[in-house]
Amino acid sequence: MTKSKGRWILAALITAFLLAFAAWPVRVLILESEKSRPLILTVEQRETITLQYVHSVYHVLQREIYEPVGNELVLRSMYFGDMSAALYYDAYALYPLEPEPAGGYTIREPNLHFPAISFALGHGTQYEIYIGAKRPIDLDKTFEDATFLTVRPDVMPWGEYFLRRLSNGNR
Repeated sequence: MTKSKGRWILAALITAFLLAFAAWPVRVLILESEKSRPLILTVEQRETITLQYVHSVYHVLQREIYEPVGNELVLRSMYFGDMSAALYYDAYALYPLEPEPAGGYTIREPNLHFPAISFALGHGTQYEIYIGAKRPIDLDKTFEDATFLTVRPDVMPWGEYFLRRLSNGNR
């Protein structure tokens, strides 16, 4: 094998590797508001998304746990700081409420599917989002000028993820 042929083969292998890597799928969570660029975060397989906030009417802690499945978020459980907040969302008692030892109530495995979730920021709600066991992201500070936020899962090629993160100012 000549030296130039060896370099050509090496260059072709490196190019094929880079193209395959750029096409490799990556699971992401996209957080979009009406006033800023989207925040794109990676999510590992079977990693949960926890949305935690203070209920705007009853002023108690509330927590929703989702699992990204394909291009949907599946609601796996909801925690309510008190019975009033729980009944506000489940007035017809469609799902059994389980009392928690430290207080509050949980609905386990409602398994509701959503293509995205949207909610209003502000009003003293103190929204935080956790991806797996990672530290929380304060959504009120991250999207301080926003009124509404939409959270949706997606699967995109790694190359697209990299370029979108780069064009969003690494957001």
